[in-house]
Amino acid sequence: MSKLKILSSCKYIASPFSNLEDLSWRLLLRKLGVHLCFNTSLIKANFEGLDNVSSLFGNQEDRPLVVQVSSEDPDSVVATVNELQDLCDAVDIDQCNSSCDDKNDAWNAWITCIEKVQRDCKIPIFCKLPFSWQTVDETVRKGNLLQEAGCKVKAVVGKEFLLLHKQRKEKLNAIVTNKDWDAVKIICESVSLPFILDVGTLSLWEIDKCIQHTGVQGVAVSDSLETNPALFSKKQPTILEVVDNYLELCEMYHTPLLNVKQHLQGCCYFYLCRFHGINTKLEEVKNIEEIKMLIDELKREMAMLSKERVENAMKNGAQRVAIDFTLSEDMNNKEVSKLAAQLRQLYGSNMKSVSPVDLHLTGLETNGRVYRECVRQSLNFDKLMVHKSETILETLDKDKVYIIGGLVDHHVLKDRTKSRAETKRVSTARLPIDVYMERKSEPGNHSFSKVLTVNQVFDILLKFHETQDWRCALESSIPSRKGLVLKQL
Repeated sequence: MSKLKILSSCKYIASPFSNLEDLSWRLLLRKLGVHLCFNTSLIKANFEGLDNVSSLFGNQEDRPLVVQVSSEDPDSVVATVNELQDLCDAVDIDQCNSSCDDKNDAWNAWITCIEKVQRDCKIPIFCKLPFSWQTVDETVRKGNLLQEAGCKVKAVVGKEFLLLHKQRKEKLNAIVTNKDWDAVKIICESVSLPFILDVGTLSLWEIDKCIQHTGVQGVAVSDSLETNPALFSKKQPTILEVVDNYLELCEMYHTPLLNVKQHLQGCCYFYLCRFHGINTKLEEVKNIEEIKMLIDELKREMAMLSKERVENAMKNGAQRVAIDFTLSEDMNNKEVSKLAAQLRQLYGSNMKSVSPVDLHLTGLETNGRVYRECVRQSLNFDKLMVHKSETILETLDKDKVYIIGGLVDHHVLKDRTKSRAETKRVSTARLPIDVYMERKSEPGNHSFSKVLTVNQVFDILLKFHETQDWRCALESSIPSRKGLVLKQL
């Protein structure tokens, strides 16, 4: 696949304005769903030799990658870009011309440099273009000039990407508002080049909504990735799991200790503020091994905190959810083993949740196969949710207990939990999957199923309990292999 096609498929991007200096952090972000990274430091085009740069950008796992290049001399930029083309997938030509006092002269010099790179180099180009909703016309004018700069040479038409970002003086707390979205939509419709929008900080749901509304190819994020590197990951790992992965990469690839500390202070900020002693020790550590020992200490503190949260949920009237096992003895041994594994997963989800529910296990006989299998798998034990119900669950009522049928049924004996509920005169409800989701419409063969495991149903209820957002709860908990996507708003 060509570099241009690879770049055109990148939707979730780590912003060039974020801290992406070390290879370990970039590789971590890629593992967690980031499609494209920029390097942070500008490469001066008049440097001597590429040995040091090759060591910085020579890792094939660190692709696709955009390298930022800065120079006042177009010939130096061209020479540098041609040497970099095997080490990266695109270059970002930074607008830097300190010798020009006049802004128009600086702009014209930048355009001249871009034209020369487009003509003499084969690699795609990114250009940063500041914008605001008050200056849409000016941004459109500059966007069209950049397009003309690339289109003057027919052989390289379509090699250029524009990255829209807030004005540099606003960059420190730059929040992209709804007015900005409307402005970006106008800009995208007025300039025939692919756009990336730098949003600073947004949730994943807001990012997807932004892409749909504005028509940009992708979104570049900085602050949100610093505090949650797994922002683009469909199945959200815990922060401590992310930290373990990062430290493993830091041991594999040389990473300055200062960078490691900065990233840990960003993604563990909430926990380090709570456990001030660990934060103080982090400032004093001398190597990765000492950091790993500190993280182990933090894990012990977090385990105690999780236990305290769950105990408080039980004491203080949190939402009650029960798993009913009265039909579980009809399962074969393989199904029993799978059910026990699902219970272990949902138990872990509740322990890790910032807003755990009061979880009950009902109908579980201590001499039964399910209980014995749960013990074997080391699971610690100290309204009925059925797929066929006619009632759609709209919200959670703290005065009710929501019961999930504890059953793995590979024989597809339909309506077993529903029939039992009707016999016991228990009201039933089904998750609002049909309200918020639909089958994938993309070409190709896609499996399709609305049948969920016990832990998946629990995770949906737990996420809704945390966020009060069915779209977020369904999207984060239903695997993509089910062939379901969120309906467009």
